[in-house]
Amino acid sequence: MGIDAKVQDCNNAIERLSQPKAPVVSRRGLWGWFRRLWRWLRAWFQR
Repeated sequence: MGIDAKVQDCNNAIERLSQPKAPVVSRRGLWGWFRRLWRWLRAWFQR
């Protein structure tokens, strides 16, 4: 999976989170998504 796919995933997640009519994201779900993003960023900077 290339970097473009990862960025697309991020954009999709942000769009989902920013939709006003979307159901409220559970705190644990949001935290899991944030941890995944953080791990990806760390890996990307360590290349």
